[in-house]
Amino acid sequence: MITRTHPSRIQATPFSSVSKSHSFGSVKVKRATKNFGFQIQTELTSDLPELTFALTAASAPSAGQFAIHINFNTGEITDAANQTGVMGCLHQRPSSLSHRRQPLVLRWFVEHHGGALIPRLEIGDEEWLYPAVRFSPDCEYVATASTNPSMQLSQAYVWCQDYLGK
Repeated sequence: MITRTHPSRIQATPFSSVSKSHSFGSVKVKRATKNFGFQIQTELTSDLPELTFALTAASAPSAGQFAIHINFNTGEITDAANQTGVMGCLHQRPSSLSHRRQPLVLRWFVEHHGGALIPRLEIGDEEWLYPAVRFSPDCEYVATASTNPSMQLSQAYVWCQDYLGK
């Protein structure tokens, strides 16, 4: 299987003093797309803020939205796109995350299989499956994150891997 990868590395800018959403780039998902995703790294501070982390199809909301909200005080991860409530909890004590020597990595990894997009959420060493959605060809997904100013996002990557010859 031969693939072509289109990475896009973006340096995050610090958030202003007011919580807001920041876009980190986009990726166009085609019939030949094997997988795509979005990754950020963050260093948590002692006040353990909240974070919303998403890949959304701005031009076609019915194409599927992958978005979660993490409350680092409780460890709860909620489904922000479908409003279905708590989808999981961080197994590592949230208070211990602020004492990590390495950044915490958050990653959306979305696989394209036939007519479906199957997303997987990774936070540090933990992983959750997210509801699959129907594939919409030539849909552009935008990578966003929002948080309060005490959380610094250091690096962001948006990528797409295509099959060659399709």
